[in-house]
Amino acid sequence: MNKNRTLIMLLLSTSLAACQSVGRQGSPLWHMTTSESDKIAAYRATCVAYGFKAGTAELSQCIAQESRDSRASANDRMRAIQRANSYNRTINCTSTTTGVFTNTSCR
Repeated sequence: MNKNRTLIMLLLSTSLAACQSVGRQGSPLWHMTTSESDKIAAYRATCVAYGFKAGTAELSQCIAQESRDSRASANDRMRAIQRANSYNRTINCTSTTTGVFTNTSCR
């Protein structure tokens, strides 16, 4: 019985991990719920990881570009969901919270 339960949990977690999450950084939900200062901190971390140095104009430009790209991508995803919904298709969303992270998957 314990082996079956472990197998089911493994399959379930693998299935959930394979789904595209709507609540991740850069997602529409993230943009709606995250403060501007937290967004900038996330973009800054990304740009520093790219190799930009703190206090430089290049870092500021990278942060601005990351912000624009992220917002555009989130808007594109929302439009895709709205288009799918406009065809009278049902969209089912499920949210899962683990610690401080909430992931939402829609199909």
